Amino acid sequence: MAETLPKLIGDLAEDAGSAVADLDLLSARSGRLKFVHLRRLDVVAQAVSWAKALQTHYWHPDEAVKPGGRHPHYDEDLIGRLVGAIEKFEADWSRWFAGPSGSARAGGSATGDRAPATGRFRAR
Repeated sequence: MAETLPKLIGDLAEDAGSAVADLDLLSARSGRLKFVHLRRLDVVAQAVSWAKALQTHYWHPDEAVKPGGRHPHYDEDLIGRLVGAIEKFEADWSRWFAGPSGSARAGGSATGDRAPATGRFRAR
């Protein structure tokens, strides 16, 4: 998630011991990379889903429900905060994928291979 990327990059940079671009740090650690940038078009529905998961502690059908969950209820303030968070995360990812010069990550991989756009999804 967007909020954890700076820590990951910081930790990798610490290990590298020199100023290196984040994409280079990720590639050095993980090898050849390709990125898929997915997002839900209906941000409000995403926020409602996230709010329900926070309230119920039920995140995935194959997961056990963690203790402390409760029945979901409408919470306009929570949903509004989550919409704001989702919009911020999306803006952060869009900036990251654009890269510092607007082209560093636009190719879709560390080697610059371009992946074609398909349907409503665009491979990055």
